[in-house]
Amino acid sequence: MDFSWISAYWPLIVAGALHTLLLLVISVGLGFILAIGLALAQVDGPGWLKWFAKGYCTCLRGTPLLIQLWLLYYGVGSLLPTVPGLRASFLWPIVREGFFFAAVSFTLNYAAYEAEVLRGALLAVPKGELEAGRSFGMSRWTLLRRIWLPRAIRIALPTIGGEVVLQLKATPIAFTVTVMELYAVAYKVRQDTLLVYEPLIVVVADSAVRARAEGLLRQAGADLARIRFVELPYDDTWLRDSGPITLKAADGGFQLTDFRFTGWGGKFGAEQDDALIAGLVGAGVFGQAAHKRIDWALEGGGIESDGAGTILTTWRCLAQRHPEQSRAQMSAILRDGLYAQRVLWLDYGYLEGDDTDAHIDTLARFAPGGRIVYQACDDADDPHHEELRRMGEELAALRSADGHPYTLYPLPWARPIIDEGRRLAASYANYLIVNGAVLVPAYGDPADDEAARIIGSAHPGREVLQVPCRPLIWQNGSLHCITMQLPAGLL
Repeated sequence: MDFSWISAYWPLIVAGALHTLLLLVISVGLGFILAIGLALAQVDGPGWLKWFAKGYCTCLRGTPLLIQLWLLYYGVGSLLPTVPGLRASFLWPIVREGFFFAAVSFTLNYAAYEAEVLRGALLAVPKGELEAGRSFGMSRWTLLRRIWLPRAIRIALPTIGGEVVLQLKATPIAFTVTVMELYAVAYKVRQDTLLVYEPLIVVVADSAVRARAEGLLRQAGADLARIRFVELPYDDTWLRDSGPITLKAADGGFQLTDFRFTGWGGKFGAEQDDALIAGLVGAGVFGQAAHKRIDWALEGGGIESDGAGTILTTWRCLAQRHPEQSRAQMSAILRDGLYAQRVLWLDYGYLEGDDTDAHIDTLARFAPGGRIVYQACDDADDPHHEELRRMGEELAALRSADGHPYTLYPLPWARPIIDEGRRLAASYANYLIVNGAVLVPAYGDPADDEAARIIGSAHPGREVLQVPCRPLIWQNGSLHCITMQLPAGLL
């Protein structure tokens, strides 16, 4: 892992940590003082004050903290400049900053939660202890100061500790009102360097294409120092199918498996794409990794691996590539060539507008923990409905290597996208997993957000980023199709 970025960002990291700590201290300190008053009002206050405190706690505990923050920042904050004399006062540099509104919002919210904790603790103090204090002639104030409140705080202390931790976890939302706390700093580092994810190799046909790519990446804020350009001739851009399928040996070595690429069964010219892996090896891109050529047609998008010896593929695709071979023969070739233990086949599933003859990466994908994410169709009037329904049944019948059924995550169905009378293959299953994140295709469809949510739930612990992919499906592919991952240590 490269930590060279720390030297450039450490002042910002320290400042972000201080902002986070200051928000925590202010909101917990002031909020706790306010909580004491609110708790006492509910337990021993006059009727009107008791109802006010109860209403305050109910409202602030019953609404999202983010909404409260935005109401203060965008609502109250927009009114402050109209207060006579405020701009000229010493308060203006303070109240105009997002930090002020974050601190106030966090304090008010924390007080509401702690007030309920303290209210319960005050009621839990044994009445005998209070009676003993009164018998010694303690005044109401002395009894509160010496017995009732200290005893209640001691009772509530474990819960208060947990609430402080939760308050710390809530501080990142201050980022939404321009406060540069730790999360905001991390977000900036990610935006500036992309170090959260991974380096990139971009294959370009010539210097002109490279110059254009560099210009677009620079405009997007990418760190060109982490991008390597390799100039090689190619027929098309779909590296998932023409790029290397990399295998890692037990001793840590790598093998670049180079299957024959035929332009998806001879549909398109493929001579240059078929030579692409050898060209990358010749350019020294992969160091000392072994290069193994296998004279058998297979595209990377035509197989899906769980990384533990199981391959998932479709009969429709491989039967088109090898009509002379049986399923058993093809399974044996896949097991031998990919060092797999077993091959699972799907007989159903396709997408209109797909040139690949039902590549598995447009239909079903393995996810961690015995999960399979797959493209479903909930529109009974759509021509894909029956085919994808049967594919779902096939997936439900599959078993993992240890004999358990897979947990299935059906993806929503995007509305038809038509280009000059031709339906495009808009599949959400064609997502891309990278270090720390999963990049999900977005097609400008109402189902985009639900697809991203489902894919994120199937890949817990990864950030979910939606990538507009209409320009890609106009060219008959999507996000997964245009990329090929390389394992850590290969470059």
